[in-house]
Amino acid sequence: MKIFSDYGIDTGGRTGQFKTRCPKCSPSRRKSKDSCLSVNTYEGVWNCHHCGWSGTLKKGAEKMTTYKRQKIYTKPEPVQEKELPEEVIKYFAIRGISAEVLRRNSIGYEKVYMPQTKSKINAICFYFKREDESINIKYRDENKNFRLVSGAELIFYGIDDCKDVVIVIIVEGEIDKLSLEMAGFTNVMSVPNGAPPPNSNNYDTKLDYLDSASEILEESKTVILATDNDEAGKKLEEELSRRIGREKCRVVQFPEGCKDANDVLVKHGKETLKRCIEDAQPYPIEGIYGISDLTDEINKLYHDGFKRGVSTGFRSLDEFYTVKGGELTLVTGIPSHGKSEFVDALMMNISQSESWRFGIYSPENQPLERHAAKLIEKHTGKPFKKEDNI
Repeated sequence: MKIFSDYGIDTGGRTGQFKTRCPKCSPSRRKSKDSCLSVNTYEGVWNCHHCGWSGTLKKGAEKMTTYKRQKIYTKPEPVQEKELPEEVIKYFAIRGISAEVLRRNSIGYEKVYMPQTKSKINAICFYFKREDESINIKYRDENKNFRLVSGAELIFYGIDDCKDVVIVIIVEGEIDKLSLEMAGFTNVMSVPNGAPPPNSNNYDTKLDYLDSASEILEESKTVILATDNDEAGKKLEEELSRRIGREKCRVVQFPEGCKDANDVLVKHGKETLKRCIEDAQPYPIEGIYGISDLTDEINKLYHDGFKRGVSTGFRSLDEFYTVKGGELTLVTGIPSHGKSEFVDALMMNISQSESWRFGIYSPENQPLERHAAKLIEKHTGKPFKKEDNI
């Protein structure tokens, strides 16, 4: 069966469900780095959302469709910027965010309909802009109820702040983005609708907004994930790292008792929040360890010493080498100088002393009965011959 690279699909070593460039249409597109090809390595399938090219590893590639269904998004109505009421400025000041940061991020305040209250109420407005154009708006009231513009495109909040930067910081909320700006970081963008519940249906589809920043994420050298310190946030962190590539991700550890970046800012101040970001650690990759990960094992080794294996049966050799299960031992030497004889003797010694069983592959010891005879000689310590044949 063929593999994805046979069709020109670059998985980047990733597994599961993710998006990458389409080898059929991406090279000719204006946005050539746009990740428009959905891939599922577990099921061995792919589909391009731009040109329609799809296929499976079992059946091969199918023909591209002759048209692309263009999704049409609603655009928010233009809003005239105006001075924020004093009560809103105080609301953010309590959370450690200055009026200057609010102005830079064009925070608004409008009376809008909120479905949770089924009435029009005053709400803070977070404008989701791309190239200075409003793509979506999140309305949030004082009770943390929120809504986005129905039918509008989902993109990262603050995406324009992350263009042409080496390091991108991703947070889980708009206020967390503003909090990090207070700590000196503007290269921050927030997911548009928080972290989905960990066990929610169609979890993968809830992260489609990643497409809006595909070029930014591909061109960045490091992506720092500062999601909330709860189950949903950790699940989001894991999913983002898998899609972006764990090798370029670093994760933030907030102080005990702090759920998110704004919590740190309010409880510990901007300097502590700054250190949290600066001390972000590489995303843990299975099979790669740091010295700090082995503290208990190193302490045990220091106090108990190296555990020796079983005896080789050769007293002089045991001073330098013993045999341990799970280890690979290579025996090398000049041809016809006794390597195979030594290994045979080693096996017989351990078989007798430890009752170990061995499987042998030795093409040079043919026929098999001759090799068996040599092993019996080592076991008995006598020549494999009848006295009449001596």
